[in-house]
Amino acid sequence: ALVASALEDNQITLLEVLQNYPTSEVVVEGERLLEAVEEFNKISQTIEELKGVIDNLPDIGL
Repeated sequence: ALVASALEDNQITLLEVLQNYPTSEVVVEGERLLEAVEEFNKISQTIEELKGVIDNLPDIGL
């Protein structure tokens, strides 16, 4: 379901995953989903901060 959701535009939404899920019934545990989103946001923010640091490093010719 995740791969099928990302095929067209390289992005994944919850709605696309649910639409592409291989069974007709899906159980979503909202509390766990919220925790996962919060963790993903933390990781995403850290990556953006690291990109900023890397972009500001002096060019050492490697």
